[in-house]
Amino acid sequence: MDFQLNDEQLQLKKSVREFAEREIAPHVMTWDEASEFPMAIVKELGKPRGGQFKDWLHALSFSADGRWLAYVSNRPDGVGVSDIWLYDRKNGKGVAVPELNSPGMDITPSLSGDGNLVAFASDRPGGKGGRDIYLFDRQAKKFRALPGLNSPAQEQTPGLSADGRYIVFVSERFPGEGERDIFLYDREAGKLLPTPGLNSKREDIDPCVIVVK
Repeated sequence: MDFQLNDEQLQLKKSVREFAEREIAPHVMTWDEASEFPMAIVKELGKPRGGQFKDWLHALSFSADGRWLAYVSNRPDGVGVSDIWLYDRKNGKGVAVPELNSPGMDITPSLSGDGNLVAFASDRPGGKGGRDIYLFDRQAKKFRALPGLNSPAQEQTPGLSADGRYIVFVSERFPGEGERDIFLYDREAGKLLPTPGLNSKREDIDPCVIVVK
């Protein structure tokens, strides 16, 4: 059964997002289309900012069960310029991940289905390019190696499959089909997989990966 929003609900959704994106008091929004009240504001992330810092609305990722939310914030109690934070919807609490973050910009997180693995982009020192993709294991509290994924160019906006095996991402590496291309990495094989016909001569961005069995 497909669920569709009516015109009134679509307008409400648009109005809520426009309100949330204002600089005066930004919020992180969650949307539950099956709920009687489809709008919910995550209270821990909705505190007034006073224009000093904010939680980024365009960089959200949920675990498969909806419990864990990963997001980016430049709040002053973080580690770097921008950090990745977690919010536990079950316990209603924010969770800092200092082992993951760096003094630089850590952005665009993507969670595995169980919420344990976090793929993200970072310009931290020691990388291969201007911005690289990293994978952090929360349970083991360490980074997982991604041999052959990064390049001297910019890598960004990773998408992690629910089982944590595949990472899809955007790169400006050469050779490519266009200005930015989408690449697919297999962690078990430790290499990029061919994606014939996927990219164009222009910008191909904001990918996600779905494994169909």
